Amino acid sequence: MGYTAVARWMNAQTNGLDLIAENIRQKYNGQQRGKWQVSIRLYRSTIATLPGMVGADRAMFTFTSGDSAFVLIEDPLALSPSARDTMQSNSTDSHYFHTIVPVSPPGALEQLLDQLKAPWTMRNTTGGPGHAARQQLLIDGLVFAIGTDWIVRVGNVILAGGTLKGMLLEAEYLPLPDLRTPTGDGSSEFISGFLASLLPNIADAKTAGVTIPDSAWEDVLFNGEEEERRKRKVAAQLPKPLAPESTLQSVASSETMRSGPPSVPPSSQQTQTQPSQSEESQQTLSTQNAPDDRMDEDKAAANKEEAPPTEHTQTPSTIPPAPDTTQQSSAPTSSVPPPPPDSSFPSAGPTQTTQQTSQPPSQQQPSELSQQASQQQQQQQQQQQQQPSIPPPPPEDEDIFASPDDPDPPTKGDWVGVERERRSAFSIIATLRSEGLL
Repeated sequence: MGYTAVARWMNAQTNGLDLIAENIRQKYNGQQRGKWQVSIRLYRSTIATLPGMVGADRAMFTFTSGDSAFVLIEDPLALSPSARDTMQSNSTDSHYFHTIVPVSPPGALEQLLDQLKAPWTMRNTTGGPGHAARQQLLIDGLVFAIGTDWIVRVGNVILAGGTLKGMLLEAEYLPLPDLRTPTGDGSSEFISGFLASLLPNIADAKTAGVTIPDSAWEDVLFNGEEEERRKRKVAAQLPKPLAPESTLQSVASSETMRSGPPSVPPSSQQTQTQPSQSEESQQTLSTQNAPDDRMDEDKAAANKEEAPPTEHTQTPSTIPPAPDTTQQSSAPTSSVPPPPPDSSFPSAGPTQTTQQTSQPPSQQQPSELSQQASQQQQQQQQQQQQQPSIPPPPPEDEDIFASPDDPDPPTKGDWVGVERERRSAFSIIATLRSEGLL
């Protein structure tokens, strides 16, 4: 299925269908493929006639061709998408000026309207009371195939009373799914020239090619769900803004309050607190022993002056006091260097040297290092368990054609499948409505 264009022969003769069919066979060697029958019905909204209801008259058209059926609704009070863009961006409209949707099965719309008692009535042009309502318009003709590139549909336009209102031609060019003109008015010399060549050479023939601008197609084929999905994809691809510094600080403080300050191994705590105790004991011993040392020195000097010097004699008072090993044995070793001695007091001799004996970190026992490593591992595991589990992000909203091996989906501008039939139905309805036949 490809691009489709429509042309009108307004003053066609009664044998106009035979003339065009003969021209297609002789000039293009066309082959007849079947019959072409289209029925169009018009419904009017009766909601304005209800008490307390004010509104414009809405029109609804049903287009049926074979197994395909479409409904076109015109609402003068609704905005088109192009006009909606100029209005407030947050306005949400459930429908627009033109809304065309497929219907299945074709004859189910009338039953649905009767069951729902919808405020729609079908226009009756039979003229007499008691007559059943008939289709407003009928197109009856033939379908031809020209080679492998063209499909031509030709039919007479017949009103409800049987009046002939010219002919309608529709040419479908299969290799081309879409045709966009530089001017945007929908006209194409290629398609228009081919349609003109199908008409017989008759004097005073009134023909016209139907052109629908691209802006009209944008309004008719607008899909709200597709537009919202496109906006979500564009928003997802944009870089996310960074959080302000105040927010980051508040998050960091909340994490700190929840997890608490980092724990310190017991060995390190003892190492940090023990030097202060050793320093205090050292200072206390030095201050207590200082007066005794002075008194011993004075007594020794007096004895030296009174008594003659003798060999191998030693006064008990000159023996320095024994160091206090009870306090030093209870305190663990420390790697912190001792404070510098005070010059105002004499040194305590061997007392200070025995107090400051400690092992450097390189000479610590392997068991202590292994205990510290195991404690650090336990702390890391506890911190990981305290952290809340973050759920994975939700999957992105991807369309059906997500696999790279799948072909790209047809756009709303391509005349493919149901989209081609929908565009063809709108083109025919718009053509006949512009002439006042609907």
